[in-house]
Amino acid sequence: MLLDFEKPIADLEAKLAEMKQQLDVDHNEELQRAVRSFEENILKLKRETFQNLTRWQRVQLSRHNDRPYTLDYIYGITDQFVELHGDRTVKDDKAMVGGFGTIDGQTIMFIGQQKGRNTKQRQLRNFGMANPEGYRKALRLMKMAEKFKNPLSRSLIRQVPFRTGSRGTGDKARLLPVICGKCLCSKYPLSASLSGKGLRAGPWALPSVTGY
Repeated sequence: MLLDFEKPIADLEAKLAEMKQQLDVDHNEELQRAVRSFEENILKLKRETFQNLTRWQRVQLSRHNDRPYTLDYIYGITDQFVELHGDRTVKDDKAMVGGFGTIDGQTIMFIGQQKGRNTKQRQLRNFGMANPEGYRKALRLMKMAEKFKNPLSRSLIRQVPFRTGSRGTGDKARLLPVICGKCLCSKYPLSASLSGKGLRAGPWALPSVTGY
């Protein structure tokens, strides 16, 4: 799905794809220069477009169906990623993902919420809304990272936690300050990233850091 302000970029990219197909057939120097110039123009247009978005366009972008989620970021920046499962108490919460990844030889613990792309995946991951076992899982992975002296990166999408009156509300209320305290008192480097919109109290426990 293309947003209105993305359509001019998409039209240029479609034209660029046609030019590259023609370039595969006809290795013309003039066409090569035209392709390079076209690529530069597209990059310039992207820069100008996304640097000058209105508030509503930013909201639209944060809700985009093709926007990256936690695992997209993790697999995009790591050389290798091993996902870890379970809270060692109840079960594995699919809405909360985490594990060890390597970047340029440095092992890092990644933790974040995962929503899912289609209806089946979203049902499996409870639309990115973590249960108490998901927060226990996050806490377990934080402790594991500290044990092995690894830096910790947390990624948070916009999904909200279960609302008041839902299963395990009391457990979650006890877990959130514990997780916040664990983040703020960590002995090793932390980084936190937020994507999306509409954050509420529960998910904010994950990206707690002492400074930016």
